[in-house]
Amino acid sequence: MGRRSLNTLIEQVVAETRNPLSLEVKARDIQRMIKDNLLALQQRVGLGSEWGVISFPEAWMPDGSMKSLAQRTLYLDRLMKLAGRPEGDVEDAIVTVLKYVLICFLVPFHGRGLKGVLLSPSTLVTNARRFCQVVEFALDLPDVGQGLLQRLDLAACKKLVERQKWATELARLCQLADRGYWSDVPPGRVIFSNSDDDVAGSPAGEIGETASNDEFPTASQSSNRFQPFSDFLVAEFGWRAAWFVNELEPALHRCFVEVTEAICRQTAAEGRTLDDYKRGVVTTLALESFEWRRSDGTIISELPFELNLRGRGRGRDLTVWPPRTYAHIKHLAYLCQSLHLIIFLLSTGGRISEMLSFSGGNILRTNVNGVVVDGRTYKLVFADKGAQKDWPLPDLAVRALVHQRELRHIAERFSQAVNNEVEFDVGDSVSSAGNERVETAIGSDKLWANLWTGEPIHRQYQHMIPAALQVLGVGDLLDGTAAHAHRFRKTIARLIALAVVGAPKILMDFFGHDSIEMTLSYILTDPDIRLEMEEVLKAQVIMMASDAIKSADECGGPAAEPLRQAVKAESARLGREFNEEDIYGLADTLTLSGKYWQHVRPGVICTKLPQQAGPCNKHRVAPEPASCRSYCGHRLELAAVRDDVDGAIEEGVAQLKRCEDTDDVIGAEMWRGQVLANLNRFPDLKEKWWSNSYVQSCVLQT
Repeated sequence: MGRRSLNTLIEQVVAETRNPLSLEVKARDIQRMIKDNLLALQQRVGLGSEWGVISFPEAWMPDGSMKSLAQRTLYLDRLMKLAGRPEGDVEDAIVTVLKYVLICFLVPFHGRGLKGVLLSPSTLVTNARRFCQVVEFALDLPDVGQGLLQRLDLAACKKLVERQKWATELARLCQLADRGYWSDVPPGRVIFSNSDDDVAGSPAGEIGETASNDEFPTASQSSNRFQPFSDFLVAEFGWRAAWFVNELEPALHRCFVEVTEAICRQTAAEGRTLDDYKRGVVTTLALESFEWRRSDGTIISELPFELNLRGRGRGRDLTVWPPRTYAHIKHLAYLCQSLHLIIFLLSTGGRISEMLSFSGGNILRTNVNGVVVDGRTYKLVFADKGAQKDWPLPDLAVRALVHQRELRHIAERFSQAVNNEVEFDVGDSVSSAGNERVETAIGSDKLWANLWTGEPIHRQYQHMIPAALQVLGVGDLLDGTAAHAHRFRKTIARLIALAVVGAPKILMDFFGHDSIEMTLSYILTDPDIRLEMEEVLKAQVIMMASDAIKSADECGGPAAEPLRQAVKAESARLGREFNEEDIYGLADTLTLSGKYWQHVRPGVICTKLPQQAGPCNKHRVAPEPASCRSYCGHRLELAAVRDDVDGAIEEGVAQLKRCEDTDDVIGAEMWRGQVLANLNRFPDLKEKWWSNSYVQSCVLQT
């Protein structure tokens, strides 16, 4: 049953049970329900029918590990370690958790960017597990003769708030209490904001500061679990993966086709399915005659890096090249799929559930953003099938997608050939098939699946990613940390934040976030990101100034002459021609160690220092790029835009003539202003166009 149709079901339950009451009032009644009523409601809304066990349907879960039975089923007695506890405590604990889950399931939440949004089932599962830990903590405290959570006094809540995830659930509980949905409120709730609308529903725990008084400890926003990968790891993995996908994989696909054809021919000759030994012999013979060539026809005599496949071939040495056994090419095929998935994660910044939702029939197309593939997103979307989303793809990711489709098709035909389920025609080669054939073969099957069985890789991705890094020889760069899929998303956030102007807004759109706070939490995951951003900014400013110094003689604008004088003075002081070190030193001096000079628009630099005023801003503060004027004494025009300015003047003059010929007075004044604005940007261009009598007449008219 889809989550959207669930609203109708709940309304029916309310109508049958308490007809005069609205859904919201009914949800408020859950806190006073007894065991039998709670179990009936749990069963009616589809969360299972066994007391003490909450089971979410598989169809409600996004692709990934949450679809597994162990992840979406909550055995409350195990989660709270209820064995051996008093019967009364066991009953109270199960009732408390079940009430909490049902209320969170039915009641919309308000959070950062969330306005009346129901929490997704996967979020509810995660939140319920955390709440079980809170309840277990309360069970170990002295009974005060009232509700179970009444045991959480001020001292207990101070301890709980040190655990960010537990603090998130307590803050959410307080929000429910403020809205009338919960009555068993911990006495120590004074720690939490009474009306905290920043309790988000994501499993990552988007809540930050939960205390309303500075004397109490607060939960940290940063999480150590999903730190970005190091630049060195990304760089080392990147060139290896690109070489593998671009150079080696096409040959591997052809190899699989030839091996499959050889197995089919031998099977047909013997009239029966080949056993493992015979199939291995046929594969070895086919590999001995196969030529490993790049797309351009050159031989791949050796690999540019070592593949760490030791221990994956039942004692055989899989490091030799070229491959000689069935196990070798099989593991290379596994590696291909893992690399495709990692490339997608690193290229799109998508969540693992979104990446695993791709099917073989997803369509590649081109729009204003470049090449995109249609997919789905689930975050902040109240629907079990998510919402449609176009994912922009770089060239390498497009190639990985096409290769993955073909690999799935080849593996499917190979498995059928091994089991003698299909007669493989030699002329029916996958390597010569187009994309339409691949899409037809895969159909609506998942793009990412076990190559030989076709089963979805809901949890296997957790092993595929670190295994691929180890095979490529970069596993040691993880420094003992886990290679979780979500770290690629944090890595993208960090790289864009360091390299792109306006990164927060770009990332907000890229990640599909509803609020800038969610995006900033990604950017600031790395505690050193601010220092890195400052260092990168300083380096970019000095680099920009260095480029200007190198081409100082060709630069324009009022600030060009002072720059040339500074270069001459420094050269005279040194008594030699500038080298790279001298240029860097002068750039560092002119920009006050990279703190000033600003790229206000393409090809235009503002050289204004803090104690200087300008026409954009009369005060001695930071410049205002939107008010930059061509006559400003701090404006430096880079030589790179000289041809563009020349073309702009030429176009302006042509349009001015056209407007005057058609008596378009308003248009003529507009184009006259454009010509005048660009005329003074470069002295040599002014001299060039000033010799034009028509341009002189335009200027004299003003």
